[in-house]
Amino acid sequence: MIAPMAAGRRVCVVGAGPVGSLMAVLWARRGATVYLLEARSDHRRRLGGEWLHPAAVDLLDTLGVVPDIVRPGHATGRGFVVLPEDGSPPIELPYPGGRFGTSVEHGLLVAGVRQAAIATPGVTYLPNTHPTAINGHTVEFAQASGDTGSLSVDLIIGADGRGSRVRQWLFGQRRRRLLSCMAGVLLEGVTLPHEGFGHVLVGGPGPMLAYRLDERTTRVCVDLPAALCKQDDLNGFLSDHYTPFLPVTWREPFVEACASGQLVWARNESEPRAAYGEGPVRLVGDAVGCHHPITASGMTLGFGDAATLVEHPKLHDYQARRRAACDVPQALASSLYAALAGRDEPAMVIRRAIYHCWRSSPVHRRDTVRLLCCEDASVWAYRRMFLQIGAMGLGGLLREIVASHGWRQPTAAFGRIGRQLRWFDDRLVASGEGDTEAIRVHDVRSDDLDRPGVVAMPRRHGRLVG
Repeated sequence: MIAPMAAGRRVCVVGAGPVGSLMAVLWARRGATVYLLEARSDHRRRLGGEWLHPAAVDLLDTLGVVPDIVRPGHATGRGFVVLPEDGSPPIELPYPGGRFGTSVEHGLLVAGVRQAAIATPGVTYLPNTHPTAINGHTVEFAQASGDTGSLSVDLIIGADGRGSRVRQWLFGQRRRRLLSCMAGVLLEGVTLPHEGFGHVLVGGPGPMLAYRLDERTTRVCVDLPAALCKQDDLNGFLSDHYTPFLPVTWREPFVEACASGQLVWARNESEPRAAYGEGPVRLVGDAVGCHHPITASGMTLGFGDAATLVEHPKLHDYQARRRAACDVPQALASSLYAALAGRDEPAMVIRRAIYHCWRSSPVHRRDTVRLLCCEDASVWAYRRMFLQIGAMGLGGLLREIVASHGWRQPTAAFGRIGRQLRWFDDRLVASGEGDTEAIRVHDVRSDDLDRPGVVAMPRRHGRLVG
């Protein structure tokens, strides 16, 4: 039983997605009167927010929110398994301590957490309602029916996603960097090579993440780097360039799904989590900022925002705690995506070093997963991991040079790899200072197209897919 800590406080939460709805539950259980505004009452079909790390699962489980969704036996997440592009043995990265995450279709997650909020005493749900202005402690709103009104509250919480209107009112319009497009492909009746794990498949133009949604359905999230999002036939491009890196039994269903055109598309964007609010307004979830979903940490960070804010509502305290908790996950997402999607030789050397690091020691695997699932936000742990990877990568490169003389300019090669590793470290600075530099994903050069293991990229682009 949670003791009332906010009795008499009035709170307006803008956005009734999973993070906003959880925010409403937490405040109401502490005695606050909560108004939950949602511009849409339906659950749109969208891609994203379907994997929950153990910290997010534990929070929902502790609160008793949608227990039937939190731990479905068919989708229990034991961690991740990486399938390298060179056909070498898969690398399992289990969650430490026997903990579990889960995966659930986004619409079901939204519906479950939102229903829990609506059923919580103290929460007033206002569907089809969007804010039109914020003036001090007053939120003005309009409803789809044409009615208008206002709410005078103590605290305003923007949980309205990447395109947050609340954030725009505070800080103006900021342009998010497009990193890639992502296609969500549903495969029916396939077997995962490692049931219970999320599968990271490397080798195509971008990495893929696959996980089970229910007993029969598997989601494959296919990453298409931004430079390649202009295609006359995107579905055909996915079939041609990603199918060879899928398990054999998945290939035919994948090609058929692409040919059917029944794909869900999303934009992967980057905006550092630098500002968490102003005055009586606080931001949570993607309204604060976003990063590439390669580490599947977005929903976990959003739930962490909600849990922290209800305990530390003062802006200085809330912002300081969340920056300390989120800078490393942001940097890790940027770095891993650059390493797994990079196409030039330094990126491939680093990728091989990452594989070797994970294979060489269960401690390395454990430390990586603790960073990945937001259980360790230590700057030193992040830097130590990439120092180890850098040492292995440079050592491996030196052996390659001695054995094959494959690099015509070894000094330049070492310099390029060193700069890449330095860029990984700089992501920590970017997270703290609000740098919105795009993630470097190196293009394949024309002289690389015939190299083994390198996918040829199309030379001609058509329309931009929005």
